[in-house]
Amino acid sequence: MAFKIKDRNGNLTSLFNSYRNFQIKQSIKELDYMTMEIPKISIDVFEVEGIVDTNNEKYLIKEINEQSDCYKVGAIQHDEKFDEFHVNKSYVTKAPKYMLEDLFGSGWTINCDVRTQRTVTGNHLSTFKIFEKIIKTFDLEYRINTVNKTITLAPELAKDKGQYFTEELNLKKKYANIDSFDFATRIIPIGNDGLTIAAVNDGKNYLENYSYSNKIITYYWEDNRYTNVYNLKDDAKKKLDILSQPYKSYEINVIDLSQISGYESFSYEIGDFVYLLDKNGLKEKFRIVELTKYPHKQELNEIVLGNKIKDLTTDDKNLQENLDNYWVNTEALFEVTKESVKSQVQTLEKGVENSINEIKTTIEQTDKKVTERFEENEIKIDENTGQTSKNNKKLMEIEKSVDGLNITISSKADSSDLNSKADKDKLITQINACSEYVKIASKNIYLDGNTEVRGSFNVSGNMVVGGTITSANYNRGGSTLDSQGFEFNGPNIKMIDRNGRTQFDVYGTIAAKGWYTYELNSGGLHGAYGCMIGQSETATSLKGPGMGSPSITIDTSGVVNIGRLFVNGKEIKG
Repeated sequence: MAFKIKDRNGNLTSLFNSYRNFQIKQSIKELDYMTMEIPKISIDVFEVEGIVDTNNEKYLIKEINEQSDCYKVGAIQHDEKFDEFHVNKSYVTKAPKYMLEDLFGSGWTINCDVRTQRTVTGNHLSTFKIFEKIIKTFDLEYRINTVNKTITLAPELAKDKGQYFTEELNLKKKYANIDSFDFATRIIPIGNDGLTIAAVNDGKNYLENYSYSNKIITYYWEDNRYTNVYNLKDDAKKKLDILSQPYKSYEINVIDLSQISGYESFSYEIGDFVYLLDKNGLKEKFRIVELTKYPHKQELNEIVLGNKIKDLTTDDKNLQENLDNYWVNTEALFEVTKESVKSQVQTLEKGVENSINEIKTTIEQTDKKVTERFEENEIKIDENTGQTSKNNKKLMEIEKSVDGLNITISSKADSSDLNSKADKDKLITQINACSEYVKIASKNIYLDGNTEVRGSFNVSGNMVVGGTITSANYNRGGSTLDSQGFEFNGPNIKMIDRNGRTQFDVYGTIAAKGWYTYELNSGGLHGAYGCMIGQSETATSLKGPGMGSPSITIDTSGVVNIGRLFVNGKEIKG
């Protein structure tokens, strides 16, 4: 059969049939990988990123390796749609079929009966990378045909037709492999927002299975897709049933009897369940976890049987470990440590019955800043369904950068819940700190207890209301009040009573020279050597020292009465 060979730009370069050892390797949850050997003289026909179209499938050439007498070409299942780039692609609570129909667009057929809805986001990713995120989020298996443009998905793509392999019939070679690298007898499952199974598992947050070994080997399993505590427990049990047994696999060579006999019951595909029979009649059930097909020499087909599928997706775990290490190094650059920040959030480990209070911490970091968020959530568990619901009660966000520290505190509770705790206008909404200053943005700040301010303290606006200000010294615009007295710096002195009327208004200077004592009271200005008396509303009198009666009286009509008047030493009598 001739293959269509295209260059890296998609141009047809050859119809090629001078190949040998053409094989297709298939694995669960992976794209097919094709290899073939070509004569050295034909190397100019092939180039990496070129296309091999076998009429049944299209493959992208990823490697060309020289052998002693040929070149070996390796290519992966591919379609141009896989490479399309998406700046922002978000699916909120959608089923996988909806997501993939939107992602791949018209011309593609999506076969999927899964109705579970979840959220998947993909920013700055290719179509196939987003496809992989969807597969991982829903934990699905898939098969793709790029010629017919079909995608089939299911939690388990497998058939059990009773197919069996035995040396007496169709088994040519068999090699056994047994390992316990992914072995555990205890599992601690963690769901969304720290959900555990303790509430439905007699207070224990773990499950155990000692069917193979009585050793306690713990496996920590975290999956944020789970919000239902019963589903979390059930799936954790299934996972532990697999982990608690050693991994057993067989590499076998079989004869494809379906091609010889024409009976469909003898056929098999990747993922199918088959049975292995030994000479003693012992029957074991396995899945086909790898299948290498030789389309032109089916007697060479190779199969790997496994009692479980190994979990190869460890990227999240590695990423978290790298993030933790990098965070430790970054955190040392800031004066505010992680522990002191956490102390600002009250941690409640136990809530009311059938509820859990927990603190969720998330860390995001870039080259220029690190953002850490703390959420206090009350998680309630429905006794009948096991479904959890979350009430977000408090959020603190700390942003640390080369410019300083930025702390934001907010509440997402409803208004009644918020008002029962504190008026939202009294919450500190933002604290900005840098090397020069600390700025607190709030409508009201209440300082409880003794507050000490060192250095200068500036107050602007109407911020001091009521109460008493106690100070040894007062300075305002150059006018001072201290233990030595009052010194006024200004054009006038004015005193206004509580009704807004001016009672004392002096423009200029009042000076009391010498060691004389004067008293200003409701009766007038009194001194040791004379006084000015406001006797009534109709007259004002001036009395000299030692005199029993006033010397000068001025009434409201302007008449001046003088008791005795002397001019140049002579008394003038009227």
